[in-house]
Amino acid sequence: MNALVDLATAISAGSPDRAIKHGITIGVIMVVLLQTMGTIAVSIWWARRLGRPA
Repeated sequence: MNALVDLATAISAGSPDRAIKHGITIGVIMVVLLQTMGTIAVSIWWARRLGRPA
């Protein structure tokens, strides 16, 4: 969490309003990336499970 705050503060060049906007944007991007990785992992698992003979 501190890394996200530090990154947002560094990118915003000292402006607190921009730091908040950047922090929210980076957080949403991280959530989307984690959901994508989880979906890919479950998709691979599901395909392997259904690919087995009964």
